[in-house]
Amino acid sequence: MLRKRLRQLDAARTFDGQQPWSADPDVRRLLRGLHHERPLRIGARGQPLYRELTSALVDEVMCPTHDQRRWRTALLLANETGASSRALTVLQWSDVRFRTDRVTIHWRILDHSRMDKESVVRREQAERTFEAMRDLWARAPDRSQPVFASERGASDYQRMWTVCRALPPYNHALGRRPRTSPDDLDALIRSTTEPSSEQLRDRALILIGFAAALRTGEASIARIGWFQEDSDGLLLDLPRRREVTTIPRGQGADCPVAAWRSWLARMRRQGAGSPADVAFPLLRGSVILRRPLGPAGLNRIVSDRAAAAGLQEGFKFTNLRDGWMRDAIRAGISTAQIAAHADLRSMNSVAVHEGRENLLKHNVASRLGL
Repeated sequence: MLRKRLRQLDAARTFDGQQPWSADPDVRRLLRGLHHERPLRIGARGQPLYRELTSALVDEVMCPTHDQRRWRTALLLANETGASSRALTVLQWSDVRFRTDRVTIHWRILDHSRMDKESVVRREQAERTFEAMRDLWARAPDRSQPVFASERGASDYQRMWTVCRALPPYNHALGRRPRTSPDDLDALIRSTTEPSSEQLRDRALILIGFAAALRTGEASIARIGWFQEDSDGLLLDLPRRREVTTIPRGQGADCPVAAWRSWLARMRRQGAGSPADVAFPLLRGSVILRRPLGPAGLNRIVSDRAAAAGLQEGFKFTNLRDGWMRDAIRAGISTAQIAAHADLRSMNSVAVHEGRENLLKHNVASRLGL
């Protein structure tokens, strides 16, 4: 049935003076996969990271880390219960009991005689604290470790003390640490759990790599001085491109201009924001180095972020460039404009992407009656 329908389509295209469907390489790969149930082995060019997929990568990049979650929860719990840094540091999951409407905490350390041995956090009264504790419990890799342990299992009292010292001190008249105002608490949480250098770099890299249709080599050698912000967005003057590339502003967390501004501020805070410094450097923990990310590092970032976002493995940095071109074709942007923005020397590359996008648009499988 399948081959009969394909022969009919071939005959129709032949009468129109066009190449038969069965001679198209993409159709042949599709049919091979349908018959043999084998991977189609489509390379990077066949797997573009469209705008919506790029947004999924950015969402994964900015997803709170384990450290950000545990310090946010520690601040909420300390503010709600008045517990000290010492009590929070030694708290074990075996000391915590969850119910549908509350969480009960048995403290191993009592900092003063008036401190209750147990604290009850009710959902209706402190929903944020309740949900934060439940989320941390659900994500805990090993519940035999302390509640606020790092991913390696260590519980750091010094760090806990640093995080909690911005809260109001113990009040003898109240017999506990006073609660801070919601606005002050939110400001404290934001300053304590700000995005890491890796998150800011990767978000800017992915959004700019997509919006500017960067080649892997261009992203690796890009310098801070090549970026200039103006009313139109972000201007990128790559020496190997014939024209300056304009990166328009986006919406919300997907705005490449805002992402670049945040990343540039972090680099300058660490003294690495001079015009000659690389735009996307290597990191050692939170320390920004002066060495650029190579092609392998760029590919690893995209591949790892895509896998963490639930996408298939095997994506590379160049898939961001392919995604922008395919998105532009979907939006009806002219071939000349696409070629100019992506700095293509030939229109043939756009034609290849356009052919594959049209293949998806017309959905060969549906034409075959599948």
